[in-house]
Amino acid sequence: MGLWLLICLLIIGLLCTACMDIRTEKRQQPVYISVSEKTGFNATPTESSPEYSVLIVYDDEWSGAILAGGNLKSIDGDGPTMYMIKAPGMYISVNAMKKDDSHRKLSVSIRRNEEIIATENTNSPYGIAQTSISLY
Repeated sequence: MGLWLLICLLIIGLLCTACMDIRTEKRQQPVYISVSEKTGFNATPTESSPEYSVLIVYDDEWSGAILAGGNLKSIDGDGPTMYMIKAPGMYISVNAMKKDDSHRKLSVSIRRNEEIIATENTNSPYGIAQTSISLY
């Protein structure tokens, strides 16, 4: 079931990326996002925009995806990891899946200016946690 959910998120991300390219041309100030393997999403925000981040907390290996600003980024890590999203577009979604059969908690959270605004957890072996927010 978790793999099916990840595949659906990837397909949605690809569709949203195509839509975002059209919307970006109509904006006065396009959103520029560069992705780095270690730091996640970095962008140039407008002066008044809040700062968003995604936090994955697990003490072992995990993998997942972030959809933000019309861009889909596959992510993986070993331990707690934070990704900064400074130009999120209209929607932020994150999921992460444990790569082991433990019953330890994996948590994914979306934060706005250091405040958690959405969070989900799993304790299941090879479990997946997913959460998302709409900004409009």
